[in-house]
Amino acid sequence: MDQKKNSCNFATCELDVLIAEVEAAKDVLFGKLSSALTSDVKRSCWSNITEKVNSVSGGVIRTDKAVKKKWVDLCSVVKKKEAARRRALHSTGGGEFIGTTLSDAEVKVVALLTNEAIEGVCGGVDIGVISKFKCARPKSIIRRSTEQIMYRYGYFNKNVYFAKHNNC
Repeated sequence: MDQKKNSCNFATCELDVLIAEVEAAKDVLFGKLSSALTSDVKRSCWSNITEKVNSVSGGVIRTDKAVKKKWVDLCSVVKKKEAARRRALHSTGGGEFIGTTLSDAEVKVVALLTNEAIEGVCGGVDIGVISKFKCARPKSIIRRSTEQIMYRYGYFNKNVYFAKHNNC
């Protein structure tokens, strides 16, 4: 049997180098693809970051895929922590702030993320979850299938629905 060998956890110095290099190359790594900024350029940038992480790793060789996955996982963990921290700041109850604190490295990652990545789109509607809101007329951006689901569960005025979809 071929068993996959688990790699060692990333050391603090590796994470510091990863964050610093991503911060330095954020325009290339997260920029919009164009004729000047191709996926090959992004791939080579991740290769450069991997080389720098490997130079401080102390003998552990990381692949481009492992370094990129570590970045994605790190962003995911930091997003959750920061979102929880922000929710705790606005909670009621008074008294001392009891929330998670971020390390210096996590604060640097938060600085690289957008507010939308942490809090979600302001005013956005999640159509995957039906919330209990009543509206006189559904917004035009809601697809018809979503309107039908909302009608079925009684989340908006039936007369408006039939007036709009009478020709069905």
